[in-house]
Amino acid sequence: PNPSTGFINVLSKRGILAGAELIVTDFTGKEMIKQYLRNENYEQMQLTVKPGLYLISLKKNNHLLYSQRLLIND
Repeated sequence: PNPSTGFINVLSKRGILAGAELIVTDFTGKEMIKQYLRNENYEQMQLTVKPGLYLISLKKNNHLLYSQRLLIND
Protein backbone atom coordinates (compact mmCIF):
# COMPACT_ATOMS: atom_id res chain seq x y z
CA PRO A 1 0.00 0.00 0.00
CA ASN A 2 1.05 3.56 -0.66
CA PRO A 3 1.16 5.39 1.72
CA SER A 4 2.48 2.69 4.03
CA THR A 5 3.38 2.25 7.69
CA GLY A 6 6.54 0.46 6.48
CA PHE A 7 5.10 -2.91 5.49
CA ILE A 8 5.37 -3.56 1.72
CA ASN A 9 4.58 -6.36 -0.71
CA VAL A 10 6.72 -6.94 -3.81
CA LEU A 11 4.98 -8.93 -6.56
CA SER A 12 6.07 -10.23 -9.95
CA LYS A 13 3.83 -12.04 -12.43
CA ARG A 14 6.93 -13.00 -14.45
CA GLY A 15 8.76 -14.69 -11.56
CA ILE A 16 11.93 -12.60 -11.75
CA LEU A 17 12.38 -11.42 -8.17
CA ALA A 18 14.88 -14.00 -6.86
CA GLY A 19 18.33 -12.41 -6.76
CA ALA A 20 16.99 -8.92 -7.42
CA GLU A 21 18.05 -6.02 -5.20
CA LEU A 22 15.47 -3.90 -3.43
CA ILE A 23 16.99 -0.49 -2.73
CA VAL A 24 15.32 2.19 -0.64
CA THR A 25 16.77 5.71 -0.85
CA ASP A 26 15.67 8.97 0.65
CA PHE A 27 15.27 11.97 -1.63
CA THR A 28 18.76 13.24 -0.90
CA GLY A 29 20.02 10.04 -2.56
CA LYS A 30 21.14 8.36 0.65
CA GLU A 31 20.74 4.59 0.52
CA MET A 32 18.66 3.53 3.53
CA ILE A 33 18.09 -0.18 2.79
CA LYS A 34 19.58 -2.62 0.33
CA GLN A 35 18.31 -6.18 0.39
CA TYR A 36 18.46 -9.11 -2.01
CA LEU A 37 15.15 -10.85 -2.61
CA ARG A 38 14.89 -14.64 -2.36
CA ASN A 39 11.47 -15.55 -3.76
CA GLU A 40 10.57 -15.59 -7.47
CA ASN A 41 7.05 -14.11 -7.37
CA TYR A 42 6.31 -12.55 -3.99
CA GLU A 43 8.19 -10.97 -1.10
CA GLN A 44 6.89 -9.22 2.04
CA MET A 45 9.07 -6.75 3.89
CA GLN A 46 8.92 -4.46 6.89
CA LEU A 47 10.95 -1.32 6.16
CA THR A 48 12.67 0.14 9.20
CA VAL A 49 12.85 3.78 8.17
CA LYS A 50 11.50 6.99 9.66
CA PRO A 51 8.29 8.49 8.25
CA GLY A 52 8.91 10.40 5.04
CA LEU A 53 9.11 10.11 1.25
CA TYR A 54 11.40 7.46 -0.24
CA LEU A 55 12.28 5.98 -3.60
CA ILE A 56 12.07 2.19 -3.95
CA SER A 57 14.06 0.65 -6.79
CA LEU A 58 14.20 -2.95 -7.91
CA LYS A 59 17.33 -3.95 -9.86
CA LYS A 60 18.59 -7.22 -11.29
CA ASN A 61 21.86 -7.73 -13.16
CA ASN A 62 22.46 -3.94 -13.01
CA HIS A 63 19.17 -3.27 -14.84
CA LEU A 64 16.43 -1.18 -13.28
CA LEU A 65 13.24 -3.25 -13.26
CA TYR A 66 10.99 -0.91 -11.31
CA SER A 67 11.05 2.35 -9.40
CA GLN A 68 8.37 4.10 -7.35
CA ARG A 69 7.99 6.78 -4.71
CA LEU A 70 6.73 5.52 -1.35
CA LEU A 71 5.31 7.60 1.49
CA ILE A 72 5.91 6.14 4.95
CA ASN A 73 3.50 7.30 7.65
CA ASP A 74 3.56 6.74 11.42
